[in-house]
This record gives sequence, C-alpha cells and structure tokens, in this order.
Amino acid sequence: MRNESSRPHLTAAQRGRLRPTVDVGALERFLAVVPRESRQFYFLACTQTVTNAELQAVGIIPPPPPPAAPVTPAATRRSEHGTRAQFETRGLSRLPEERR
Repeated sequence: MRNESSRPHLTAAQRGRLRPTVDVGALERFLAVVPRESRQFYFLACTQTVTNAELQAVGIIPPPPPPAAPVTPAATRRSEHGTRAQFETRGLSRLPEERR
C-alpha cells in the first residue's frame, strides 16, 4: 500500500469544481493508483464543468459550436417589391398554335 503522503491531494479550488456526489477521499485514493498522465482526465470526469481548453489538454476534441439560428427574412411592404409586369393581351384570343 502506498504511503499516505504520496497520495495526490486536491486543492481547495479543485474540490470546489467537483460534482456534489463525488467522494473526495475516494477520488484522491483513485488518483493515487492511476498513471500520472491519466489523472487530469479522471479529475475532469468528476467536475461540474469542463472548458474546451481542458478537453484539448487531455486529447479530447471539443464539440463543435451550436449551429447558428436560421435567418428569417424581414417583413417588407408590397411597395418595396416593385410592381408586377403588365402583359399586353390585345389581339390574342387564342394561343399561337390554336390560330391555324
């Protein structure tokens, strides 16, 4: 069994970041037996919030940002759209192929 003084102790700031359900003593005992390079990963798994920088530091790619809100066209007045083109219908009683 390891010496109590070799066990990694969490700082007050680290303890403050832990989820309320985490047993601090059990976490410290666990961190004492895992490889040093894995400790930050396991600590972050027990915290309430994790930053993207912390995820990148342990080799995890952060999730992409949420998609932008869809753009809704602004309501416009009919006069802003212009007017409809007027077609001259003089002398056209039938379509051209029907004139024969």
